Amino acid sequence: MCSSKTITAFLMSGFLLFSGGSLISSGILSPAAVSAAEGDYELNDYVLFDEDTCSMTINDITIDNDWGVMLNVTCENKTEDHVQMFTLGNASVDTYLIDPFWADEVEAGASHESSIAFSIEEMESYGITSADEICFDLTVFDSNDFSAEPFYADSFTIYPTGLSEGDVFIPEYVPAEDAQALVQDDRLSFIYEYSEKDDFWGYALYVYLDNRTDLTLKYALSEVKVNGVDCDPFWQTVVAPDRRGRVRIAFFALEDLGVTGDVTDVSFRLTVSDNNDWEAEPLMDESFEIQP
Repeated sequence: MCSSKTITAFLMSGFLLFSGGSLISSGILSPAAVSAAEGDYELNDYVLFDEDTCSMTINDITIDNDWGVMLNVTCENKTEDHVQMFTLGNASVDTYLIDPFWADEVEAGASHESSIAFSIEEMESYGITSADEICFDLTVFDSNDFSAEPFYADSFTIYPTGLSEGDVFIPEYVPAEDAQALVQDDRLSFIYEYSEKDDFWGYALYVYLDNRTDLTLKYALSEVKVNGVDCDPFWQTVVAPDRRGRVRIAFFALEDLGVTGDVTDVSFRLTVSDNNDWEAEPLMDESFEIQP
């Protein structure tokens, strides 16, 4: 599913045991999930990494009905003269993309506690009843120089409820009746689900992506038109192998571009390629049109 460093918590005879690997750079919570919320998340005081310049520890995992499954962490900056930014990317729960939008800035020589929240609402939308597998990439940057070499970078997979990879239940994605499956084969999916217009955030399309290959895929749009008007959202996203989920494609200031009234037509060119091999032939490079 995902990997580099794997952490599994087991509750055995009242003791907490951990196994680790080597470092490399629309539903309702079921009774089982409620039980997990009441005490089955057993990853406590676990050191994710401890380097000369920084460290990070999972203090515990709790449930907040408003925020979600919370990884409560302590980030430590061991440097004397660098402000560090701890960031988390490519996050998933039970292989479904759920972004906690988390980052934590820590002053030199300081430690800071914060919480990484994985939305229960998003979990429910995929039919996930328990966060049995959580994957993410973790990078620690110089907050004042993001072009500098990171202080730390690694990928993690944790199993907070003690299951192993083969035991994790992956809910089946069931699209809505009015969803438009533009691409759906044994390699990948690109499914239009719905659109949304907000006075502040603007217009957005929500699409479901599924990467069933062993490659890290980049999905990108070009030649985008909204109601026949050129309108490039400059959108692309990267999906790791065996990951899937809903993403947002945002369009800003449509009225300034001459798009007034309801959006009735969106056309674009979709290119899906190997993110790690720019010279390889794209897996998909076709034009599509949807009627939101």
